[in-house]
Amino acid sequence: MKKIAFILVLFFWAIAGSLSLNGQVNFSVTFDWDDSNCNCNEPVTIEYWIIVKEYPGGTTVVSDGWFSVTSKPEIYNGDASGLRDCVDEHPCYTVYVYMRYKDNTGVCCSGLESENTTGQALFSGSYSLANQIILN
Repeated sequence: MKKIAFILVLFFWAIAGSLSLNGQVNFSVTFDWDDSNCNCNEPVTIEYWIIVKEYPGGTTVVSDGWFSVTSKPEIYNGDASGLRDCVDEHPCYTVYVYMRYKDNTGVCCSGLESENTTGQALFSGSYSLANQIILN
């Protein structure tokens, strides 16, 4: 009976361990932008889309859709299943930030910035794009 109980405990422990390995990992991306080249009518809606892909390879890890900007600079807080740190210090993710301004005519200004980074930089809570997103 003790052997069966021990085996069951190990079995459930293995299942719990595998669930935590594939669980959600919180991360954040901070970014800023330059809209001095934009020429939009008021009122303007400002939106962004964050995409995180494995690097190299390009498998999408995060792509949650459009979000409204709430501050400048903006801080996106998200989570991703299986986000991990790189085996060494080389980048293993590419972060893409798309931005768009919309007015009564549709999209009147947009831009994109992308950078390679490590998983540790993403989920440490302090990752910021080095360059501003230039909107045109």
